[in-house]
Amino acid sequence: MLSAERPSPATHSSFLPTPPGQGQRAVVVVGQRPGETERRLANLVGQVGWNSVRVLDEENIVWAATVHHPAAVIIVADADDWTVRTVRAVRAATQGVIVVVGRLDALRTVHILTVGADSVVTDDAPDAEILARLFALIRREPGTVEESTHYLQADGLTLDLRNREVTQAGDTVRLTSTEFRLLQLLMQEHGRTVPNQKIIARVWGGGAAEGINTLRIFIARLRRKLGDPATNPRLVASIRGHGYRFLPQVIELRTDGRDDPAPDAEPMSGLDAVERLAHSLAGCADTRTVSEAFVHFLVNGTTVDGVAVHRKVNRRLLLQAQYGLSPEWVRHATDLPITGGLAAGAALEASSELVVLDRGPRRFRDTARLLQDEGVASTLFLPFNFGPNAIGCVGVTRRTTGPWSARPLSVLRALTAVYGSQAAARTA
Repeated sequence: MLSAERPSPATHSSFLPTPPGQGQRAVVVVGQRPGETERRLANLVGQVGWNSVRVLDEENIVWAATVHHPAAVIIVADADDWTVRTVRAVRAATQGVIVVVGRLDALRTVHILTVGADSVVTDDAPDAEILARLFALIRREPGTVEESTHYLQADGLTLDLRNREVTQAGDTVRLTSTEFRLLQLLMQEHGRTVPNQKIIARVWGGGAAEGINTLRIFIARLRRKLGDPATNPRLVASIRGHGYRFLPQVIELRTDGRDDPAPDAEPMSGLDAVERLAHSLAGCADTRTVSEAFVHFLVNGTTVDGVAVHRKVNRRLLLQAQYGLSPEWVRHATDLPITGGLAAGAALEASSELVVLDRGPRRFRDTARLLQDEGVASTLFLPFNFGPNAIGCVGVTRRTTGPWSARPLSVLRALTAVYGSQAAARTA
């Protein structure tokens, strides 16, 4: 029996990380028993900078899905009754459900989709395809607000998503954090009836039996503060037996319409970048053309100035492709011994990304020597899997100073993961 009760700390601490903070994404990966597929999918989610929550205990599936408010749940299918039961249990708590099966069977696929799954894919599908399906589900979800959206406006009502403030006709409306989340969800889903179960899961993460009464109380409080009578609603309508609907049209804005200008836009959003890269690499015949297309894409589609991709072979780094670096650099960096003074080697040894400012601290003397005439202010090294038992490192350079902010880093991680999977498919 699936349960929404929180397990004891001793039960869940070994596989459930701390729930992510605001602005991060979580994806719950569910398996009936430990296996290579669910482990691979959890690692894939982590590679794009999201929190992966692995659940291998049936009793904790609903608890994990509601507490972590995941962007999606990926279910590694097992017995049909368990798979169907799991889909139904998590459906209301997430934006998308992907079921991974060993083989496609038309009748089974139809049944899984009918009970609430959004997508069915085989376990041998390329990582890039699974990422594309995952991102597509999240992007199409009506309740998803673009990262650049800072305000929601409707009928004189303004929600400031950055400062968590609400104004109505210019006057401040004081809402609790729960009331704010409730109003934000309804406004994001404007014009659609939001089921009671979905509201409860997204706002409280609680069980449906006791949550509906709580929901009614909070709706009444919200209406009272907004001056919206239940008998003649102008903002929030009750759909008997189903849920609630926000009636006015909602506009998503980057500014509140006053004098402050919108911040500079990123060259490309994360979802668009991943999909465009996957599409551009699909027609490449071998690892060389995949690598060349990848580095050109990064320079033209992101904020980096130069890119180099190396593959580790024994204790050496072999250059696969580069763009934006000088012929002199290429001559010296085509075949590099891994030394203590090489930042890319340090990143590979630690299996962790590494940022080097200017030409690097004294301990990365070999990296400093390579970059001394390149005009580089900052270099980011991103290790990645290059097929079975093979690894590589992407180095991206910028000529501007300042730290690497979270959003460009997340995009670069996702693009590197897509490239790694495409290169691996042509290496095998």
